[in-house]
Amino acid sequence: MDVRYRCKQLLMALRARPFNQAESEFVHQILSEKQATLFFALPLYEQHHAYRVCRMLWEEGHQTDTALLQAALLHDLGKRDPLSGRYISLWDKILVVALKKIGGKPLLYKVAKPDPSSWLYVFWLQARHEQRSAELAEAVGSLPRVVALIAGRVPDNDPAFTALKGADDAN
Repeated sequence: MDVRYRCKQLLMALRARPFNQAESEFVHQILSEKQATLFFALPLYEQHHAYRVCRMLWEEGHQTDTALLQAALLHDLGKRDPLSGRYISLWDKILVVALKKIGGKPLLYKVAKPDPSSWLYVFWLQARHEQRSAELAEAVGSLPRVVALIAGRVPDNDPAFTALKGADDAN
């Protein structure tokens, strides 16, 4: 990913504001009450990222694939720990991107600490966010297909997963 893309992401995150009524209604139309509670507990920039991913899928014609749209909105739940309240801040994200650029995912996994009191915990949240997102979604009653899409536990040629990954990468 190039520097321009990352700068654009950072600017969108810095500009994130609470959802307007139409955006909020769109999210509530797709998510259950329990799912929405987790979604709206995310930092605003994570909410907006997931919303953009979902809207892209919607506009690409996936309006009837509720599991895909739910997965889009919930795919980054694991970047926030509901028990400790810790989450990956924007500044932590910059460090994560730098670490991954220097040493890839192996370096991220090496420095990550699963202790919420450690400053390295944010790297653990990032490194494990897909699995944690799936677990959190499952814990609030998400359908198995939603959980599988979030965790990436689908066949390589699954068109819904391919669409989700493409929309995530584009946003």
